[in-house]
Amino acid sequence: MGASKFSKFVNSPIFWGIGLTGIFYSLLLTRIVQIEAVSHYFVSAEGEILSIPFVEILMFFIGFCALAFKLTEIRFQMSWITKQEASSETFFPKPETGFFSPENAREMTAKLNEIPEKVANGYFIQRLKASLDFIVRNGSAHGFSDEMKYLADLDAARMGQSYSFIRVIIWAIPILGFLGTVMGITLAIGGLGGNLSDTETTLPKMIADLSFAFDTTALALSFSIVLMFFQFFVEKLENRLLNCVDEQTNRELAGRFEEYSDSPEGIVRAVKAHGEELSGLLEQQMRRQSAIWEESFRNVEVEWTRRLESVGTMMADSLQAAFERAAEKMASQCCASIGMQISMELEKLLKNTITLQWMSHVAELKDVQKTLSEQCEVLHEAMRQNVEYFAQNNSILSQYSQKIVELGAAVELSVSKLEHVSSSTEKMANAGLQMSEAGEKIVKMENVLAQNLSTLQGARDFERTVAQLSSAVSILAQWLEEVKASRKQV
Repeated sequence: MGASKFSKFVNSPIFWGIGLTGIFYSLLLTRIVQIEAVSHYFVSAEGEILSIPFVEILMFFIGFCALAFKLTEIRFQMSWITKQEASSETFFPKPETGFFSPENAREMTAKLNEIPEKVANGYFIQRLKASLDFIVRNGSAHGFSDEMKYLADLDAARMGQSYSFIRVIIWAIPILGFLGTVMGITLAIGGLGGNLSDTETTLPKMIADLSFAFDTTALALSFSIVLMFFQFFVEKLENRLLNCVDEQTNRELAGRFEEYSDSPEGIVRAVKAHGEELSGLLEQQMRRQSAIWEESFRNVEVEWTRRLESVGTMMADSLQAAFERAAEKMASQCCASIGMQISMELEKLLKNTITLQWMSHVAELKDVQKTLSEQCEVLHEAMRQNVEYFAQNNSILSQYSQKIVELGAAVELSVSKLEHVSSSTEKMANAGLQMSEAGEKIVKMENVLAQNLSTLQGARDFERTVAQLSSAVSILAQWLEEVKASRKQV
């Protein structure tokens, strides 16, 4: 904001007028320009700057710069319009058939907005924009010719107003000259004082004051005359520019839009044109409404598609979750049933193994008992016979001794069999220990199986639990092989 204000001030005539005044007085005070006929109007004999001429020259330079800036702008616009006329090209060529519509006027205005700002701020482009805005506002070209005349008069009035600041300067400079004259006469009269007899001293000073008084007026009138002629030249050139703008505007817009007169035929044509315009607007509105409905239906379709996809995704997720829960439940039930079946089979197998082992050991014990009972019977029978034989015949003593020896051998055999029975009993005890250990292992395996089932239900890892169950079954099979091997040894 501050930068734009400073740039505007630098490009103003006041800034340049002050600069030229400073340069002028610097040349006078430094004696670079030594023109006595000029310097005595602005600088006193003592080398002091005279106040009234200083203000006059300052206002002169400001007015001169303002006219120079205006002349530069007018020449630029004139050269641009001259180029347009020489090119014989127009911004808006005439339509091949019919006239332009108000919608075309909007498009023309948009085209004018693309022109560079320096050219767009001129009379010609502003006149075209104002003319097209009139058609856009009214919706027709009725009264377009009168509007163009009004815009031409408006530009002429604005041109006159643009010289108001320069006119004030041209008016103020002579007033300052008259003020300097009054001040000089006053100083001259005041310098006489009451001593009228000493004219040799007072007369030169009075003449100098009167000279200053009339010099300020002469200087002011000279500046005013220069500025007035300069203004006349610039204003005349600007009037030529406005005439060129009028001609070029007519060239661009005349005959492009259909106008209607106030006669009955003109009224009929206007009503007909308005009817056509109304039908066009209705058709355009219907198209716009159809496009809105189509867009609404498309949005509804997209929204329904999105919702159906979201519902399908939710249903798929729900079914997948339900299937996973059912699979986990079936897996847990299956594992539980398999575990129960394995436990029952192991229990049956253990019972059968223990029963078979006990039956085999009982059968062996019965055989041993039978053998012992038979040997005891044989021993009793032999002793009875030996006693009878000993009592009947001493000759049989030697035979009896021999029988005694055989009896001792039989006893030794019985002892060895008893030792075998004791070793069998020890093996049975060991088998019992193994069976107790097997029972403990079965209990541990049941605990492991229960842990595996709880792990399956907690972690939902069916494959790992099946692997652990397979390892448990392999351990059980290995243990059964060991039991069979120990049984064979027994």
